[in-house]
Amino acid sequence: MKWESVCMFAVAAVALSGCGGSSVSVENRQVENQQALYVRNQPPPFFNWSLERHILIETYRARNNAVATYSYVRSPFTGKVLFSCPSIGFPIPYSTQLTNPNGIEYRAGSHWTLPQPEPNGLYPPATALGTWVFCANTDGTVSPSYQEPNVETYLQPMKEVQEGPNFVLVASGSPSLRINTKP
Repeated sequence: MKWESVCMFAVAAVALSGCGGSSVSVENRQVENQQALYVRNQPPPFFNWSLERHILIETYRARNNAVATYSYVRSPFTGKVLFSCPSIGFPIPYSTQLTNPNGIEYRAGSHWTLPQPEPNGLYPPATALGTWVFCANTDGTVSPSYQEPNVETYLQPMKEVQEGPNFVLVASGSPSLRINTKP
């Protein structure tokens, strides 16, 4: 009889814990209800085509080819160009790895999900400071440039011009790649 009482108490405790719920679970339900209302009344847009995705795909294609670029290394102190050269392709962050340095780890029946490689097969670092900038051309196409704190790479030669205390780069030729912004 004692065992049956313990079992009945355990079943009752589990049932009661689901009735009222903690303040956190009540809060979670309220947030979920609010989000469901937003989705019903203000659904996110659905697009058949994405300009940003198209430009990124075309940039991946260009990065995989020997596109002519021009690279400039600036002084972190003055902004003056210290070195420049015609180059091929865009800079690769130094910490990019050819193989995934992580491994799948299993513990107590669960596992950790690892990031997927980029389409070019590389594993760029999550903290890379590089940024793609898509410069607009007069014919409606765009030409990407790649910038990190101390190196900039463009698809056309640039000329350094001093404007007051600042040094700026100004395009002095035509870009070697143009991406059409229409599907």
